[in-house]
Amino acid sequence: MKRLIIAAAVLMSTACSVGSVSFDDLALDHTKRESIGIPVLAGAVGSSTPITPHLSVTALHVARLMAPERITRAFEKCDIAFIAEDNSDIAPEDFPVMANPDFRPVKMYGYSANTAQPVSGEGPVVGIGRYNDCQIYRSKAGAVQGMSGGAVFQDGNLVGIVVAINIKTGESYFVGMDSIRRWLATQ
Repeated sequence: MKRLIIAAAVLMSTACSVGSVSFDDLALDHTKRESIGIPVLAGAVGSSTPITPHLSVTALHVARLMAPERITRAFEKCDIAFIAEDNSDIAPEDFPVMANPDFRPVKMYGYSANTAQPVSGEGPVVGIGRYNDCQIYRSKAGAVQGMSGGAVFQDGNLVGIVVAINIKTGESYFVGMDSIRRWLATQ
């Protein structure tokens, strides 16, 4: 038992992160926590972003781990999935306005795998890259493990979904709503 506690403490203290993130209860308005098992101790945490009364978008790796039976459409090359989700508790006017990202600063929202608490990080978009034939936006916005599937906002508009972090470059990556809206139209 003592070894399990030590192992859990080591894992919690070495969670992947880039930049600076802080507790932010505004994340509660923009994302939902996706959990399996007991978060922090023996489970995993990811994030999803409500976009309609019955649909959320998240990172595919989160959907596969947390809610594979709820996947309605997956985009493997871009690590994006639409999942069936009851978002009927959200008023229609409170769903985010979707817009295309640009190179101004963004704010990322999600949940920390360390604490299962809502967090956010902000920073500039520094470039656009390609991964598996998918356009990925690179940012210096702070992000931690668990924020995958979380919302990326710019000037109050939803502009993307967090999919990864790169510890070596200190960058967080997101798929832009320019791609996601196109896929949503075929949903």
